[in-house]
Amino acid sequence: MKKILSILISLFILFALCPAFFAENPAVISVTSAVGKPGDTITVFVSISEDTNLGNSRIDFLYDINELEYIGSKAEGVGVNSIVAAVPNASGVSVGFITSSGIREEGNIFSVSFRIISSKIPSRIDISVSVPEFVDADTDLKIPNTVNNTFIIIAEKINGDLDFDGSVTISDAMLGFLWLAGKVDLDETALVSADMNGDGATGICDIMKIFMLVADSNG
Repeated sequence: MKKILSILISLFILFALCPAFFAENPAVISVTSAVGKPGDTITVFVSISEDTNLGNSRIDFLYDINELEYIGSKAEGVGVNSIVAAVPNASGVSVGFITSSGIREEGNIFSVSFRIISSKIPSRIDISVSVPEFVDADTDLKIPNTVNNTFIIIAEKINGDLDFDGSVTISDAMLGFLWLAGKVDLDETALVSADMNGDGATGICDIMKIFMLVADSNG
């Protein structure tokens, strides 16, 4: 009896002192990269995996404010009816996200826009991403999560130029189709260039737009 009582007390202490340990629905948070030239306004998209039940979060973006200027942020995709608020600081910007009901769908939740201040071409601006708060809508428990850092490539961007030879040709379209078929890998910079509709993701519609662009240019 004493042994059972001891186990029950131990479990009670765990639940009382470590509630975050029992939070469900571990989340994968993804942040896209972008390509632009000095003076451009570029946008990165933040998405979450399915069955997250996200209620609110705070995501910090740390970067050199002498190279990037924060412009704005807004709710996107599955988070379009949520509230997004940002606080710029000396190290970058903190973005808060609040929704009235839990988000379980996979997709973009908000975007963040920056203006490229740096004049170095070509170069890369690294953005460190951290998630101090990521909370379940029903339980108010912290949701375990993983997140990737991201970057901005400063270059003369041409949408659809996947091989970066300065023009959009049948080679770019074929490269896109091979990527769709899983025959080749495209790095993140090429995937950003392939994002023809600017929604932060690359798919068959984008590759078809590249193909149609090449077909139209060839008569």
